[in-house]
Amino acid sequence: MKVLIDRAVLRGAIGRLLFSPAPLEASRLQMAGKSVFVRDATGVVREVSALHAAIISFAIINTAGSYGLAYITDEMVLPGANLGLAFLLTIPFVIINALAYAMMTETMPRSGGDYIWMSRMLHPAFGFGFEWVVTIFQALFFGTFAAFTINSSLASGFGSLGLVIGNNSLVGLGQYLATNAGVLEIGTLMIFIVFLLDILALKHYLKIQLFLYAFVLLSIILFLAVFLSTDNAGFQTSFNSFFASYNVTYTGVISKAQSSGFSNPGLVTFGPATLLAIPYSFFAIIGWTWPALIGGELKNPRRAMRYGCIVTGVVAALLVALPGFLIQQTLGADFLNAAAYLTASGTYTAPVPFNLYYLAMVINRNPVLDALLVVGLTFQGMILVSAGTLVYSRVFMAWGFDRALPSKFADVSERFHTPTISVAVFALLLELGLVLTLYAGVVFSQINITLILILLYAFVGLAQMLLPYRRKNIFDISPFKNAKIAGVPTMTLVGAVNFVVFMILSVFCLYYPSLSGPTGASALAFMFGMFVLGVLIFYASWFYYKRQGIPVELAYKEIPPE
Repeated sequence: MKVLIDRAVLRGAIGRLLFSPAPLEASRLQMAGKSVFVRDATGVVREVSALHAAIISFAIINTAGSYGLAYITDEMVLPGANLGLAFLLTIPFVIINALAYAMMTETMPRSGGDYIWMSRMLHPAFGFGFEWVVTIFQALFFGTFAAFTINSSLASGFGSLGLVIGNNSLVGLGQYLATNAGVLEIGTLMIFIVFLLDILALKHYLKIQLFLYAFVLLSIILFLAVFLSTDNAGFQTSFNSFFASYNVTYTGVISKAQSSGFSNPGLVTFGPATLLAIPYSFFAIIGWTWPALIGGELKNPRRAMRYGCIVTGVVAALLVALPGFLIQQTLGADFLNAAAYLTASGTYTAPVPFNLYYLAMVINRNPVLDALLVVGLTFQGMILVSAGTLVYSRVFMAWGFDRALPSKFADVSERFHTPTISVAVFALLLELGLVLTLYAGVVFSQINITLILILLYAFVGLAQMLLPYRRKNIFDISPFKNAKIAGVPTMTLVGAVNFVVFMILSVFCLYYPSLSGPTGASALAFMFGMFVLGVLIFYASWFYYKRQGIPVELAYKEIPPE
């Protein structure tokens, strides 16, 4: 017998499944007439201590990766820049930004962080639309970083280790992992493992993260010990003895760059190169603000943000700055500039890629310790992707909780107290970023994640500046309500400084795409198009719930329940 289903009935059933409140929730709405959140509590648990918040920040700051990537990229674009000084001078910017996020999180410690603040202080549609761009771009970028971890950390790491210890099997494995097929296979496996980690109960995830980060920290200590144990003459001897059979020498690298037309400036401590390197160095270590996105899971928001955000940001800047002085002294500025130039032009012919971690392996030549360097660098990439998935899945959950997206996104596992649907969706976006990176190149050619994050910091500053005036009911319960300078709330002053500083830095991003990312018409159009899409999604959800008799706009006049 043929069964006919009315399409309108089917659409209504699907809509009720995705958007409609549960029976108990509906009755509560009818009785209270004002509460519009999905339920009375988020369902997540406050498990994140100050230590765990700091590790989440360190994971996303990617300290270990900065030694291999940020230093070299700095010298590729700005040869002669004083690396240590540039990173050291980022500290005032770090403190300004971290202070704003700490104050806002202490005032509104809720899942979703900057989305909650912008949607309450500026405008709900703007807050959702801009955070939509940030979150989607971050998901694609973290997918790209999964590919980078496999290609750079594993492939180059195994290949370099194989050359150092004379193991052809490791060299062959590294060569396979460098292919698109190898990156896709292992990258997909890595994303699946990340998904499994992030749907675990948070207390279990945090223990695993701590265990993995111990290896990262060990590799950082080993890396620094290697370069502390040698001087420039010792480095030249180690470099030449290993690479001479490949017709690559220390002085040969410098000469080859000069014969290719490179004008080597040496070390320029005070000059335009170092000055321009300051904002890039700031971009390179962004990550200390991410605990704010899991504000609803911080055990003690005040302690977690002061140590996991402000202190961690400053310590991370120091951990990258101080070795910068050491690296330029040990390698020699002329060599560092020349090798970076040849790498950028694709003419660096040494069999081991120009990555400071791998040069440490060449100097060290201890199989066990060299293997620990590879493992630490790989784990750094893995916990960066897993920590990113952790914090941004909470943004999806916050959207569902506010009904800016279907309420299913706010579902939390009764067993694990984690938003499993939101984690799964973010993991799928990671996979999309991985595939697009390998086969379309879209992420690097069309997405300027640096500009997006700098604009985000500016708008968070604007939201903070307006908080005492736009949402007095929220400001009155803030621990900073009585803090004033010359009669002006400190909240407003800190927000104003952030807004001005990061709007200026956003202009810098536009003028220097080599330091920030693509700024062409197509990249900016893509960014704006994603924002418009986010706004349209917000209003589609708003109109749907309005037809259900749920005034979504009321959610944005208060802080969501814990």
